[in-house]
Amino acid sequence: MSFKRQLNATTGGFVVLLLLSGLASANDQPKAPKPRKPAAETPLPPTANLDYRLTLTELTLARAAQPYLVLDFRQRKIAIKLKGALVLEQEMIPDSTALDQVEPFVKTFLADGRRLARPVLGRYLIAAQPRIADSLVTMVGKILNVKPELLQRELPSHFHLVWEGGAMMDVRTDVEGQPDRRALTYLIRARDALRHLLGKPKLVIWMPAENALTLYRVATPGLPTLVVP
Repeated sequence: MSFKRQLNATTGGFVVLLLLSGLASANDQPKAPKPRKPAAETPLPPTANLDYRLTLTELTLARAAQPYLVLDFRQRKIAIKLKGALVLEQEMIPDSTALDQVEPFVKTFLADGRRLARPVLGRYLIAAQPRIADSLVTMVGKILNVKPELLQRELPSHFHLVWEGGAMMDVRTDVEGQPDRRALTYLIRARDALRHLLGKPKLVIWMPAENALTLYRVATPGLPTLVVP
């Protein structure tokens, strides 16, 4: 074999070795990992968005200088707060004959579901005792930031609170009060009969006399009320 042929054969073999070596190197390269499928997001519980809205709503109410009422149907509690601080709290005690009114009351109050807080529209005294203790008047005066002598000295034994949309809370105590002439009882009874025909809910709540007094004095028209369904 001539030197030229031997050189060509050697060169050809060397090229083949290079190609095989490159192919092996390429096969030895780590393969790019396959893209992972995104992990499924854990669904939020149905109450998460509602709880967030409740927190924001109460923060807004707490920034104001006026008290606000909280009707907590989860914890079955009624509370009056001022700047987020608890002023009064008691167990919500619906009348046994009005338990079926709890859900309609909440639905009527929330209405379209976009508002969790609404102002009191009306407060109607049905019956009261003529005079209350000075200590109770002083306590309520501090809450309302009003001089005690400017407050009426009657102990409410039965009154109504009404919110826009038609939700009504009928507050009663064990105190025996005299019918309030200003309430025009016969008109209130006629109104209640009409509300019943229209299917408007009336939630009957029992309270101790002292707590009822505080609620009555605080719940003037315009008092913000937050409902926790």
